[in-house]
Amino acid sequence: MEYPFKYPILYGELAMQGKTKKELAEALRITIAGLRYKQSKETEGDFRGEEMRAAAVYLNRPVEYLFAAEENCLYLPHRECTGLPAASSA
Repeated sequence: MEYPFKYPILYGELAMQGKTKKELAEALRITIAGLRYKQSKETEGDFRGEEMRAAAVYLNRPVEYLFAAEENCLYLPHRECTGLPAASSA
């Protein structure tokens, strides 16, 4: 499945936590238009390091997970990708 966003996991995690794009933009100290621009595959814009770190803090998830470039992370979440502890087999 093709997503129109550079970082679909970012928006997916936002939705799973019941937070809005407007709230994310405020946490990153950018406008909603700026958020759309940086997330659009149609533009050359991208997030700066401090914005990525702010998103990770806001969503309490690792930067590597939220801004993963690997499509495998969308379909096969694992500990290295999500930053979450592995399920125990006890």
